[in-house]
Amino acid sequence: MIGSCKKNLIFFQTSDHKGETISSAIEFCLLDWGIENLFTVIHDNASANDVVITHLKEKIGDWKGVIMRNNYLHVRCNAHILNLIVKEGLSEQNELISRVRNVVKYVKSSSARAASFKSYVEKIKLDTNGLLSLDV
Repeated sequence: MIGSCKKNLIFFQTSDHKGETISSAIEFCLLDWGIENLFTVIHDNASANDVVITHLKEKIGDWKGVIMRNNYLHVRCNAHILNLIVKEGLSEQNELISRVRNVVKYVKSSSARAASFKSYVEKIKLDTNGLLSLDV
């Protein structure tokens, strides 16, 4: 493990993403920073992170600054959970989204088609702020 925890910047190059390795890196930083009171660790839902928390609890369980017996040490990242929910919801619309994206690519791939599309937009007086966007 190669790492530095100085000035609240963390960078570690590890040989793997195993929970034990990540847990050791977190413990190293906590010790390096002199942190004895740790309430929670927030991370994504990767299964290795469950192992991280299990190992971290074992390593810091006897520290004098353990808060609430580490009952709340493991908190899943809400942004990651929300991202998973949105992806799942969009997965049902994948075919429709792909079709719209293909139409946009088709129109944008030719200056003649783009000009024709623009003329139709102007003809029907569609309020628009610009050209077609592939991703919104």
